[in-house]
Amino acid sequence: MFAIEKLSKIYTSQHGTVRALDNISLTVERGSFLAVTGGSGSGKTTLLLTLGGLIRPTGGTVSFLGKTLYSMSEPELAEYRNRRVGFVLQTFNLIPYLTAIENVMLPMIFNSVRDGAAQSVAEELLDKVGLRDRQEHLPRELSVGQQQRVAIARALANSPDVILADEPTGNLDPSLSLEVLRILKELNEKERRTVILVTHSPEAAKFGCRQLRLKDGRIQDRLE
Repeated sequence: MFAIEKLSKIYTSQHGTVRALDNISLTVERGSFLAVTGGSGSGKTTLLLTLGGLIRPTGGTVSFLGKTLYSMSEPELAEYRNRRVGFVLQTFNLIPYLTAIENVMLPMIFNSVRDGAAQSVAEELLDKVGLRDRQEHLPRELSVGQQQRVAIARALANSPDVILADEPTGNLDPSLSLEVLRILKELNEKERRTVILVTHSPEAAKFGCRQLRLKDGRIQDRLE
């Protein structure tokens, strides 16, 4: 699905230069579950956001299904982000004044899906994550674990090819973390969705069928 060749990202500020990614090469197969670990500043989130079409690299290439990602036009990149990728973030980013079902419907409405069809899909997705009975609740009326499950349902709204999860259990206690990780694992195993998980937790990383450890922007270890 992804072919990454000699990928680099350099940030320059008045304090100097930071090489967030340093000549990284790897492939991610369709239907795989890759867990990326590493300490703070290791480059794992930069790698994830580069794969998501959100951070343009300084050097190297990222290919998605054979097409070079950053040779795309801005409208093509926006289409890629909207339709091919589902993002699950640590901070959930739910719209506070929209109900759970409205939050899940939002990406489909942006893609001109009719309200009735969007609502039907959103109901199915909330059912999939065990929240059909909470679909009319606002985010503040849900637990943090339930909010993250709504965020996962929203990430699936446009049936993406790949789910990019950045520390999705970072704000959750151990039991809720396990619940969210099991949902991601089920999506990978039962629906063959590609999942790339960034985490600082060795326990969370064990849910991946492959593990990659970064240090100072470089690949330190690969566990197949």
